[in-house]
Amino acid sequence: MHRAIILSDTRTPALEACAAVLGASAEWFPARTAFVRALLQYPDDEVVVVCSGDRLELDAAVHEALAETAARRLPGFGEALRRVLPSPLGLLTEAEAVLTEAGRLLLLLPAAPEACEAALPLLAEMVVGLGGDAPQQSVQGGGVTVTQAEEDALPEPEASRWQAALEARGARIDRERWLKLPDELAAQAAARNVLEGAGERAVVVLPDGREAGLLGFPDLRRPSSKVLMVAVTRGVVEVAALHRHPQQVGICGRGTLLTVGSAEAEAMQRTRTPPPREGLLFAVDGGAIYLLRSAVVYRWDGRWERAEGSEAQVTASLLLRWSSR
Repeated sequence: MHRAIILSDTRTPALEACAAVLGASAEWFPARTAFVRALLQYPDDEVVVVCSGDRLELDAAVHEALAETAARRLPGFGEALRRVLPSPLGLLTEAEAVLTEAGRLLLLLPAAPEACEAALPLLAEMVVGLGGDAPQQSVQGGGVTVTQAEEDALPEPEASRWQAALEARGARIDRERWLKLPDELAAQAAARNVLEGAGERAVVVLPDGREAGLLGFPDLRRPSSKVLMVAVTRGVVEVAALHRHPQQVGICGRGTLLTVGSAEAEAMQRTRTPPPREGLLFAVDGGAIYLLRSAVVYRWDGRWERAEGSEAQVTASLLLRWSSR
């Protein structure tokens, strides 16, 4: 039987539902990077299913641990899972299957019971077809062990998310130039400090001829880089977190860098619940939207509405978050 682990500092109804789907023996642990790193390095002999974060996104501790270890992502698992899940969940869900340093398989899932229910049989189907000339993996009661020969037969990783996002927009990178920070952002000290920390900058040329800045953390070379596309349209800041593709994540502005709907439409798609009060759609981030009302930005996740601060404060906070995960 697979081992099921729930990573969370609180027992939310969504995670309780996930635990029920994964089995009564699901274990609960705080969401800590060190714990996830240990799982990636020294897992059990069976499939380990880790459920964390919100309905759409993995917890930050999972992202940090993945970035710090040699665990290898199993290409195509997240995309395959999104295809079998109903819309809008299937369009936005973030999930990973990784081959750990010890050669075992680890599933990393968000707090969505539907994703947990679909993940195990889907993984079994994918794993059985990986072997090449080596013997097929043995899938018994959910346990999967991958031999070295089978690991070598894994396909090479797909193009990075940020590169796929540029291709989807029909955009091209001009690495010979880079745009200075727009005055609207340069005037915000906290936001400027985040963006000036980019290890590489370039210019993105969109199909209609418009140009935007491209900032890579740590660079614009490796698939794992965190990449932000930044522009100012008619005096309004816009940001797209390209490494979160295919999710639409960023500061909406005039809506030219992101494909988003109205505030209510985005709330229904991401949280299944309309916001309690109207507001101007300011930003979108996984399973939450940000609304601007009377110079204050509020975060709505479908259950709670929370004041986050001024436009400048929230802009800096979101940029810091997206530059690191």
